[in-house]
Amino acid sequence: MTKFEMVAMLTSDHQVILRELASYTTFLAGALSSTAVPTFCELLFGCMLSADGFVTQALLTIDFHCVWSSYHHWLSQGKWQWKNLARHLIRLVCSKAPENQPVVLGLDDWVIERFSDKAPAWYARHGHELMG
Repeated sequence: MTKFEMVAMLTSDHQVILRELASYTTFLAGALSSTAVPTFCELLFGCMLSADGFVTQALLTIDFHCVWSSYHHWLSQGKWQWKNLARHLIRLVCSKAPENQPVVLGLDDWVIERFSDKAPAWYARHGHELMG
């Protein structure tokens, strides 16, 4: 089946969804450097397509283009700022929420970094991967 045949099979609802998804992805990618965008998109779509949303499952779902370990390296040590991506995601979610309605966000404690030496437990980091 050619790309043109696949596009012809899409309903108008499918086209709307894909257009929105492309718009959201482009908006989120704006928080990243141009070199980080391909890796981000591969992981994002892999997580959406996999049953669990974990990096390993995401990679098994897609036809990835980099070496397996490079994705984990990019996530943990890459030259991108998760705070910029988080800000973009929050802006996107808030822009789609009904006007004058609260938007509730749940943040896991691994997301909140402790920067100040005066903050309680600034030295503590939870190793969730070590928890059974």
